[in-house]
Amino acid sequence: MLFGMAGYVLKAAFTSEVPTTERVMSVPTAAGLALGGLVVLAFTFASLAEICAAGAVNAAGSARRRGQEGRRAAARMNLRHARIAARWAHNSAVLAGVVAALMGFLAVSKKAADRAQEARQCADSEVAKAHTALSGQSPARHGN
Repeated sequence: MLFGMAGYVLKAAFTSEVPTTERVMSVPTAAGLALGGLVVLAFTFASLAEICAAGAVNAAGSARRRGQEGRRAAARMNLRHARIAARWAHNSAVLAGVVAALMGFLAVSKKAADRAQEARQCADSEVAKAHTALSGQSPARHGN
């Protein structure tokens, strides 16, 4: 949507067959559509952060359960997956914040950025809990 409107505005500005009234009206139309596209982009990154955070929470919970069962290899694998999902949640939250900043922190974009940051914090805390639980079970094995 953003690229399409940018192309439309460039065409309207630089071609002579477009009437002047259409050139003038293309600017607010393009600005409105671009703003709408940025809102969608912010919520897309927020949703991606929430999905990745949910995956990180699930994987961290599995890592803790596997560690309690004594299945260390499976617990380490789940913890690795939780860290990767938490990293994706973090990156998506950062991108949602960048898009919100581009929009001047409008109420709707701030809501998307806040949702993304809450999801990131939840994922990071669950991964930290799982890491602490796994590293606390057999400290001699890991050299702690």
